[in-house]
Order: sequence, then C-alpha cells, then structure tokens
Amino acid sequence: MVGTLPRRVLDPMRPIVIAMGGRRSLEGRLTGFPFAPLPSPARGAGLEGGEWAVLSAAATLQERTDRAPTPENIHALGVAALQAGHFDEAVQALEDALGGDDENAPYLSDLAVAYLARRAHGGGAIDAPRALTAADRAVRADPRLPDAQFNRALALGALHLRHEEARAWDDYLQAFGGQVDWASEARTRREHAAREPEPLAPSPAVIADRVLDEWAVQAVTAPDDAVLPGLSSPDPFYADLAAAIAVSSGEARRALAQSVRDLRAAEDAVAAAQYALSGTRAAQAAARSGHVPSIAAWALRHRITADFYAGRAVEGHANAERLLVEVQTRHYLALESDVQLRLASFDYSAGSYDRALAGYEQTMAIRNRIGDARGAASASLAAAEALRALGRAPEAWEHYARVLALGSLRDPNLDHLRLISPAVGNTIAEMPAVVLSLAREATASAVAGNEGFRAVSAYTEARALGRLGELEAARQRLASARDAFDAVTDGTLKKRILPELAFADAEISWPSRPAEAVIAVRQAEQGFGSNSTRHRLLALAVIEARAERTAGRPDAAEHSLLKGVALVEEQQRLIGRADFLPSFIDASWDVFSELVDLEASRDRPEAALQWLDRGYDVNRRWRAQAGEVSWTELSAAGPVVAYLARPDELWLWVVRDGAVRQQRLPVTHRALVGHSARIARLLTLDGASEALRTEAAALASKVLWPATAMLSGDGLARVAFVLDPVLQQVPLALLPWSAASSQRVVDVTATVVCPSVLACAGSPDSNGVPRARVSALYSSIGDGDLAALPLARSEAERIGRHHAGATVAVASEAALVAAIGHADLVHFAGHAAPDEQYPGRSTLVTTDDAGRAVRVPVARLLGGGVTAQTVVLSACRTSTEEKRRGHGGTGVAGEFLRAGIHHVVATQWDVQDQAASAVMDLVHEALARGAAPWDAVRQAQQVISQDAARRPRDWAGYVAFTAATPRTGATVSSVSLPPRAERR
Repeated sequence: MVGTLPRRVLDPMRPIVIAMGGRRSLEGRLTGFPFAPLPSPARGAGLEGGEWAVLSAAATLQERTDRAPTPENIHALGVAALQAGHFDEAVQALEDALGGDDENAPYLSDLAVAYLARRAHGGGAIDAPRALTAADRAVRADPRLPDAQFNRALALGALHLRHEEARAWDDYLQAFGGQVDWASEARTRREHAAREPEPLAPSPAVIADRVLDEWAVQAVTAPDDAVLPGLSSPDPFYADLAAAIAVSSGEARRALAQSVRDLRAAEDAVAAAQYALSGTRAAQAAARSGHVPSIAAWALRHRITADFYAGRAVEGHANAERLLVEVQTRHYLALESDVQLRLASFDYSAGSYDRALAGYEQTMAIRNRIGDARGAASASLAAAEALRALGRAPEAWEHYARVLALGSLRDPNLDHLRLISPAVGNTIAEMPAVVLSLAREATASAVAGNEGFRAVSAYTEARALGRLGELEAARQRLASARDAFDAVTDGTLKKRILPELAFADAEISWPSRPAEAVIAVRQAEQGFGSNSTRHRLLALAVIEARAERTAGRPDAAEHSLLKGVALVEEQQRLIGRADFLPSFIDASWDVFSELVDLEASRDRPEAALQWLDRGYDVNRRWRAQAGEVSWTELSAAGPVVAYLARPDELWLWVVRDGAVRQQRLPVTHRALVGHSARIARLLTLDGASEALRTEAAALASKVLWPATAMLSGDGLARVAFVLDPVLQQVPLALLPWSAASSQRVVDVTATVVCPSVLACAGSPDSNGVPRARVSALYSSIGDGDLAALPLARSEAERIGRHHAGATVAVASEAALVAAIGHADLVHFAGHAAPDEQYPGRSTLVTTDDAGRAVRVPVARLLGGGVTAQTVVLSACRTSTEEKRRGHGGTGVAGEFLRAGIHHVVATQWDVQDQAASAVMDLVHEALARGAAPWDAVRQAQQVISQDAARRPRDWAGYVAFTAATPRTGATVSSVSLPPRAERR
C-alpha cells in the first residue's frame, strides 16, 4: 500500500507508481515517485522477473497509449518500461514523449534516468554523456526540480568527474537539503565522490625507469661507484641498456648517465608542451652517448615527437619508419608502441583516419601486453579521436569512458588530455553541458603552475558556455584563458592556441558584438592555414557572415561566405572525386546553407536554390550526372519541391513550368523534429489511427499545403522532393494533399525523392530504365538481434516470375557484387544494418557458402563497378535520416545513388516480413508492366492501403529515389552553379 504519494503525481503515471508499491529499482530519481532506499547491491535493472504488478501496469498504460498517444501517456509508458527493466523501449518512449518540446523538465529528467540505467546494464558508454545532457537541460528548464539536480549529479558520477560530482551534490544539498531521505543519500554519494581514487599500479617499465633514474643521478658524479641494480622488465630495451652500462666506465659511463638524464628532461618538456626543448635535449643525449643503440633509439623517438609538433611531417614520418624497423628488429616493445603511435598521429594529421585508427589500436595492444596502463590509456584517447573524426561517436565514447574510469593517472599531460579530448570537436556543439563539466574538471585537476593546461581548460569552458547561451560567463572564462596563456613561454604551443582563442572570441561575440567578432575572425584566420584546419576556416566564414548580417550588412556577409566557397572549391580540386572528411562535409554544408538563407532573405529564390543544390552536393556527384539544365528542363518531368530547415523557419521552393517560387514558412526546426517523432511513434500503435490522421494533417498544414497550393491545376504524374534531413523520415504518401480534400498524397500523385535539385533532372516516363537483366537475391538468415526472414526466399521467387529470364539466388557477397555489376534491375530481400551517422559503413546481411550470416559493408558491395539502373532494397530502414549533411541521398539508399545507380526503392522504418513481401510483389508487378519506379511504388501503396487489415506502417514507408542519368552536352545554364567565388 502506498500512502505517501506526492500530490504532483499525474494521473497517467498513477498505475505504475502504485504498482511499484513504494519500492525503488533504479539509481536515478523518477518524477512523481516517493523516496525508497536503493536495494544493496543496487539492482538498477528494473524489478527482477518483471513482477506481475509492474507488467500489469505497463499493459494498462500500453492500451491507454494506443487509444490516446498523448505525450503524457507516452511518458508514463516509458517510465513503466524503465521500471520493468526494458531500457531500450524506455529510452525510445521517453524520447518520443519529448518530441520537439525540449523544455519539459520532468520528461528530460526521467530520460536521464533511462540513459543511466541502460548504460549500467549493457548499453553504450555514450549513454552517460547523453544522461548528463538530458539532466542539465532539465535543470536549466526548471532549477527548482530536485529530481533533475539529483540525476545530474549521478550522471557526473557516471562520467567519473569527481570534483564536478561533489560540487553538484553540494548544490543539491544546499537547495533541497530539507528532503531528509533523499538528502541523506546525497550526502553519502558526496562523501564517495570526495574520496581520492587509488593510483594505478606502476608498470614494470615505470619501475625500471625509476631504478635507471636513481642510478643516473649517482653516476653523473661518481660513475664508477654507482651500481645499476637489475632492471626487471619484459622489454629487451632495458637489458640492452644495462649491458651497455656494464661494459662502460669512467667518462663513458658518466656520458651514458647524463644522456639518460637529458632524455628524461626531454620527456618532461613534452609533458609541459615544450616540444622544441624536448628535441634539443634528445639531440644532446644522442650526441653524448656515442653509438649505444638503446640510447640512440630513445633519442630519435623524441626527435620524431619534436618534428611532429613543429610541423615537419615529411622528415618526422621518414624517421619514424626508419626507427620502427630498428625497434622491431631489437624487440624494444615500449619504443615500438611509441613509434606506432607517432606514425598513426602523422596519418591522423594527414586526414588518413582509418590508417591512424589501425595504428592506435596496434599501440594499445602492445602497451597492454607489457602492462603499461597509462600508455594504453594514451593510445585509447588517440583511437577515440580517430573514431570521432570518422563520424563514429558512440565507438569513440567507449574509449573515452574507459580512460575516464581510470581516475587520476598521475601524469599531468595525460590527466589533462583524458578530460579535454572528449570535450573538443563536435562535442562542443552537440553536448555543451558535457563539455563544460569536463573542462571544469580539468581546471580543478590541473597541476599548479601549468598555465598551458589551465588556458586550454578555460578556453574550452568558454566555448561551451557560449553554446549554452551564457555569453557573459563565456567572456569571463575566455579572459581567464588569455591571462593563463600569457604566462606560457613555449612558442609552438602559442602558435597552436592563439588562433583557437580568437576563434572562441568570434564565436561568442557575433550575436551581440558583431564588430568585435569580425576582428576576432581576422585574428583566427591568420593562424589557420593548413589542410587539417580548413574546416575551421569554413566555420570562421560562417561566423563572420552572421556577424555582418547582425550588423545589417548583407553584401559583406555574402563576401565572407564566398571566401568559404572558394576554400571548398580548392579542396575539391585537391582531392578530385574522393570522399571528403566528415568535418569538411559538415563545415561546407554550414557555408552553403548560410548562403541559401541569405539569398532567400533577399528574395532571390533562384540564387537560393542554386546554393541549396551546392550544399546538398559537396561531393559533386549530382552536378556531374546532370550537367547544366534550364529551370524548364528541370521541371519537365514534373514539379520539384525543395526544403531547407533553419532554426526558426522553413524555406520552401517550388519549381514548375520553368518558374521558381519561394515561401518562408513559420515553423521551427524543433517543431519539425517533434512532428516527425510523433508520427513515427503513432505509426507503431494499432489503435491510434485518428491521432495519426490528426498529426499528419498538422504537419501537412505547416509543410506540404503551402507547396500543393502552388501545384493546383491539371493532374500531376509525379512530384519530386528534395528534402531537408529533418523531413526525410516523414511518410509523404500518407499526408493529406490539402485542407479542402480528404485525398492523401498517394491518391493524387506519385512522389520521388532526389538527393539534390539537379538530380531531379530526367525523363518523367520509364524509358531509360532497362529491365532486361533482373536479379532477385535473398538472405533469409538472421544475425544476432535480427530474426530469420522465412518469406525472403518466396518473395524473391515470386519476383523472379514477374520478369522473364530473371535470376533468383541466395544473396552472398559475390552474388550481390556480380548483380550490381551486370544486371539492370537488382532486388535484395534480407536484413540491412544502417549507420545513420556514416552511411557508407552500413551493411547488408548476406549468406556465405556455409549458410552463415555475414554483414558486408555497402561500400564494399558497390566497389566493384555498377551497371544496375534500379535497385530495390526490401530491408529495414534503408532510407533512414542522414545525420551527416552534404552527401545527398539518405542512408543506405543514398550510397547506392552515389555509386551511380539511378533508381532506388527503399524503406523509412522497420518493415515486417509478410507486409514487405506483399508490397514488393505489387511493386514488381508494376515494374514488369513498364511502370517507372515511383509509379510502381505508388500503385503498390494504393492497393495495400485499401486493405482494411493493413496499417499505414505496412505501406506508407516505401520511397522511390532517383538521381539524374548521365547527360551529354550542356543546355541553358540558368540552373548551373553560381560563378566561382574568385570571379565575384
């Protein structure tokens, strides 16, 4: 019996609160639940066995949510799933409940609890920073909500930020110390956070180094009296050095001792970021010792480090390769790991992130082998940087989490890096609250007197505060960073940090002090010049343009952005048709989208649409395919509708009969996210048909109806859409066509999605879509959490009967590569595992000769040449929202288009085996009759949607994509790219 329920318990939550009966199963503090002590040991995994009361409450809430999928009911359902230990479902429901309302403090706080629980029981390490982000947003939305403050402190503890966690518990106790039971637990946790962590046990190499150092101090003054004890280490380096010492005497031994001290001073110089001094010390050591191999190798390793930080990449790389051969021959394991790390760092600086990652992983393996925990931590941080550069943030956080959990490493440089490394880069934009906490922890942990570390920490704090909108606090921390930096004497470090300080100044100043921001941009530009910092130069161009627009100077803003365009074009010429680095793609998109917004605001729709095309086509795939076309030719196949979402508005363009029309729609990016999330949720509920219609109409009224109002007139055979990523998961076919009609889009016209505006150019009919050679491939096998697909084979066989002479076979890797390279039409029935952040790493699940599942990267399947004109992907989520903008296309489908395939049929969400088989049968029936892919999809959707037993999720998520076929000969150039930046 529960007699102390808080009054604020909302009615939708009551069933699960009552079912819990005053018990507690989670570390976090859920909104509306009374205090209960956490069982010892803490379960945190829901109630064991999913006790019947909790399951019954969850079932009740599921039924209620199906009938009325309101945010309140979805939130309650998420909490019930959380209490039952179903963490993935809980996170999904709580995220859906938020939708676009990211100011709902109780929902955010409960989402933080869900992330923490999932992390503790098999979830990814990235759930810890996600929890801190959610909890911090909750605190900012409602500082008086004790649950949010409590959960924020827990999240800081999950990230092992001791000082920040202790401070958070102090803040909680000061504000809510009167809540006796919760306050008592908070004090206990605060005491635990304040305990000094146990230091890492020294590795055998560290112990040997100490013995060697003690000997060197004595041997410098009394070389023949100093005796070197045995050096206990599995690394032959120490045995060779001990042997060289044993056969020396007098001045020769003194020279060896001084060399050891010089090399140790070189290491101290590296720790203090005094890289030039480190190189000097190492050169002295090598010259003094003569030709002792171990000393020479040790010294050359430091010279390579100095080369790296001085920008002497060619010389440093050559020395590193030479040294690697020597140390591998002599089996000097520690030095081998150091050289591998440095070679990987050279690869990283050159943008070869895959090679760098392999090198860092080799370094980790060697250092773990010799028991060097600190060295392995350093390599792990480097591997995380490479993964983040590759767009693989979740994997990067696995490394970050391991190093953060080690506590203090008793190495000032490494202790600083383990906190600052996960704070830099895109994390500042995506998780500013996490960055702020990491930087504050770094400030609190910094060794007194190391002003370089303090400067970097304060700079990072300033950028995070700026992102959080705390501009005055950001300026104060930036001033502190400058003060600390003034005390730094190392010229190399100054050269690296000065432009970063100016960058932060510009980033913080532009909203309210545009003139100061422009001056700061100029200062930062002088320091950023290498290929590795070009994405920073692009970011500066955007900051400068925003400052100029804030100051009311649109022409100056355009000039700033065109400097960025010139950088993009230069980089395009440098690397040819190769893929760009993720950071460069993101920065290029920012430049082009800013230009779109600028030109649209000046009422120049044609120019805006041209820049939009450039933004969606940084890799120049679609421009190369389409050539130059006129607006009339572009819209000959039917109207083109394009969107660009900005933070506070949505731009719409309609191209019809050679004319371009533009409209600014008053809908925020946040609102679009909310609509998309709610529709996705409603599609999963069987009893929410009315709510789904209402939500679809609400979105259509804001996004689609302004476009269809411009499309009135004769019947439309096809409408092509170029979608902002925030709209890519909206089922267009399901939306109502207009406010005055009950018809849906699928009832009025076929729709096709293009990766860019120019990619929409092409014939409206099915001519040019050959189907003479058809290959229907299937992989019925499951893999891990992917269930077997018993209908995949029969689906492929039925499709084979639709097309004369079709090949039907098991989808092995070889069969898929052969089909893509030789057939006209390829159908794949099986599982896909999409990677939304890095689509090229998405995989299809194939079957090998032994009948086992093999996940093959899409990039590998498409690497052997492409002949196929049409590919049908009968698999889950093959057109998921693309997180990295500028590639064109969405998800897996976009990768096929980029490879040269002109038509792709894909899915927006998970599809059931039976429903997918029925839809695909109808699609191929239409294709066999000569229908264009978009018409085939529409015809199948029309038939399935009339079946009362089918739900919209069974048919509405199929999308036809197209990209222009190769063209010869240019026509009118009114849609060609704007003149090169340097000509304007």
